[in-house]
This record gives sequence, structure tokens and C-alpha cells, in this order.
Amino acid sequence: MVVLHFTVYLAKAYQSHVRGTDATDKDVLHHYVRTLALLQQRVGDAGNELATSDRTIEVVMGLATVAAFKHDGEVARKHLEGLKKMVALRGGPWGLERKVLFNICYADVGRSLSTGEKTVFFAGEGAWSSYIAAPTKATRTSRNHMTPMPPDVCFHALDARLQAVYTDLSELARAANLAVWSNRDTDTAAYSRQGTFYRGIMFSALYRLLNLDFGSGNVDAVMRLGLLAVASTLFSQWRGSKERYEYIAQELLGALVSLEKEEYGLPREVVLWLYVVGCVSVFNERERAVIMPTLVQLLGQMQMKTWDETRAVLKAFLWVDAMHDTVAEEVLVPVIFPRWEQQQQLLVSAK
Repeated sequence: MVVLHFTVYLAKAYQSHVRGTDATDKDVLHHYVRTLALLQQRVGDAGNELATSDRTIEVVMGLATVAAFKHDGEVARKHLEGLKKMVALRGGPWGLERKVLFNICYADVGRSLSTGEKTVFFAGEGAWSSYIAAPTKATRTSRNHMTPMPPDVCFHALDARLQAVYTDLSELARAANLAVWSNRDTDTAAYSRQGTFYRGIMFSALYRLLNLDFGSGNVDAVMRLGLLAVASTLFSQWRGSKERYEYIAQELLGALVSLEKEEYGLPREVVLWLYVVGCVSVFNERERAVIMPTLVQLLGQMQMKTWDETRAVLKAFLWVDAMHDTVAEEVLVPVIFPRWEQQQQLLVSAK
């Protein structure tokens, strides 16, 4: 019965959300209360083998996901903490089926991306090293689908844990770019055997980024936020949604505004990548407007005359063509060309 009530609750909650009546729909509330009551009855019976079954875990996981979607981080956290206890009774997360484990990770990471809090699962428990083998520097091919390391002056100055995350996310970007180049469906590929490996990379990178803390006002802090912006977009895409994480947007915006005063010794190319990644990944129109004057000034300092020139600089960093190109071009082209046309007119007038 608990699964039945949860399924009905999920369907009605979605319909209520579409209608905009979430807080007043008594039918939704009825099935939610019944789900919780039956769930508590089931998990409270130590002798009931269903207390920690996959179906019970899926219900709790679903309740956490819905709470996170409604931006009720506290309720989501409580569901996840209860879920963690259930998983422990099953022998820990590695004893679960891979699909169940991935779905738990989706719920856990989704809540943390929304709230900025540390994850419930794997907080400080996992290895900080790269998920994949130590890389060599990637080199470009004629198809331009590889993602190399950032300039040495930046990369080797980063905390080693961030370097490892960058390595792993670069592998994800490389795979996504290759999928487009070879006309593969990236969504289908994500659920293949190879796709399972890439989802493992994504979750590993996200868990490390969400549980790292470098404070503020330093290179590691701003680069962590830039990597989170990219990783959260990959995460949303693989979930089949276009969710915008307000917490990441506000934190990155604040870091970039601070960056205008103190560049922390970052190369201009890195600063450009951070601004553009924010624009294409997490910023809305209002937030883009805040940083646009500085971005225009930066493009001028770098003598960027065309979108192709600008894209070549951005591609030297973490860049997913299918996810970033179109939005970046829409944001930057109206900035680049009018500026250069104005400068050319001034030069002609001066003559």
C-alpha cells in the first residue's frame, strides 16, 4: 500500500504543481500523509523484511527528491538521513544494485546543489584522487573535440583535489564531444555500460566538489564554483531536466564580482572561461547583466574580434560543445561585434 499511495502522491503532486496549487491541494496532502504513516509503520517493524527492501528505499528516495525539487532542503535532508540508516542495514551503499545506488546519488546530490549543504552520503568518506587513471595532457585533433588541461600556470596552482576533479570532468566533456562528433545519442549512451562508467565519474566529481570547502577570496574557491557550474549542468542534463541551481548561481556571481577587484593572479583566459561558464550554465538574464560590463572590458583587453577566436580560447578549458556553444554564441556575439564595429568607426573618424 505504501508504494501505491506514494505513486498516487507523486502523480497528483506533479499535477498540482502544474496548476500552481501545491500548498492547498488536500488530495495531495492526504496521499503524502498516508505514505509517511505506512512508511513509518513498515520501517518501524524490525522483523519486517520489507523495511529495507529496494521498493521501500525507492519510496524514501522519491520523497527526498520531491522535497528537494520543492526547495524544502530540511525535509529532503531528513528523508536522506533515514535512507542512509536503511542502506547501512543493507550492508552499505555498495551492496545495492547499481541503478538503486545511482538514484540515491541523484536525490542526495540534487539536494546539496540546491542548498549548498554537504551531501548526506559519502561526505568525507570517498577518495580525493581522480576517478580515472592519471591523465596525460590531451592534444587537439583536427575535429577539435578533445578537452586539454588548462594552462600550467593555473592548473598546477590549484589544490590537488581540484586538479583531480578537473581531470575527471574533462573526461566527461571529451566523451560528450566525441558522442556528438560520431552522431551518437548522448542520452542513450549515458545508460550503456560505458555510460554507467561516465555517470560514476560525474557523481564522484560532484560529491568531491560539494564536500570541498576553500572559504572565499582565493583561486581554489572560485575555480571550485566554476567546476560546480559545469558539473551541475551535466547533472541536470542527465536527469532530463533544465533545473537552475540558485545557490551555485549566487555564489559564483559573488565570486566573479570579487574577482573584478582582485584577480588572484589568474590568467585572463581563465577569467574569461569563468565568466562565460557562469553565463551559459547557471546565470539568468539579471545575473548576466551584472557581469556583462566587466566581460565586455575583458574581451576588449584580450583583443577578441570574432566568436571563433573567443571559442578557441574557451575550448582550451572544460567545454562541452553541445551544451555550451549555442548559448555562449548567443551571449557573446552581440557583445563582440558591436564593440569592434564601434572601434573601427572611431578609427575611421580619427583619420
